[in-house]
Amino acid sequence: MSGAGLRRIETGQTVEEQVYARLRDALLSGRLEPGSRLRLRELSESLGVSSLPVRAALLRLRSEGLVLHLPHRGSLVAPLEFEELEEIQAFRAGIEVLAAQLGAERLTQAQLERMAKQLRVLEQVATEHDLDRYLAAEWAFREICFRASGRERLVGYVIELRRRAERYLRVAFSSPSGLAESVHFQRAFFDACRRHDGPAAGAVTLEALEWVKAAIRPSFAASQPPPGAARGTRRAVSAGTR
Repeated sequence: MSGAGLRRIETGQTVEEQVYARLRDALLSGRLEPGSRLRLRELSESLGVSSLPVRAALLRLRSEGLVLHLPHRGSLVAPLEFEELEEIQAFRAGIEVLAAQLGAERLTQAQLERMAKQLRVLEQVATEHDLDRYLAAEWAFREICFRASGRERLVGYVIELRRRAERYLRVAFSSPSGLAESVHFQRAFFDACRRHDGPAAGAVTLEALEWVKAAIRPSFAASQPPPGAARGTRRAVSAGTR
């Protein structure tokens, strides 16, 4: 069902803003899976609103590339595309690496103790193969370092790009081996932070970003354009091929 997992609208923000935020979160978190239909009536009923704010939100999400509109089929969750992942990771390679470098050099002992505690949490969650909890724990661990940078604007960029990457992280971390590899990177990252070694923290971050691309690439192999195909041909994977 296209409205599954959506929370109903509350008072506070404008209805249109809340609908947009709820749908965007559901798309980026994978609760609304790539390739699934977005039926206006179902979404409206799930959110407890009229169709007008839902329609406006879908238009905004189309402009961001998260929703597609196909003639005679209506709106769909945009499929995963390797080209999009490459672009997201390229931005993260600049912004997240800088945040890691600055944060690692400025971490206090109290912050390092919080990171150590959170590292134990994510290690435990990884053994339980709970992807939702792992993604939350992994972010909470790294966020401590990023915020130690003292660059709130920079951290805001990191958060936005991380959210854009989350659909792809779910693919990379979907297997026990994927989670184990991610844990390996988090341990190496913490070791660099404990030594206040900014360049090492940045290098581990960059290596992890590159690993995500390598881990996901096979998922797109079957849909690669044939030799000689026009440039810009999309390589996409939908929920059914994950």
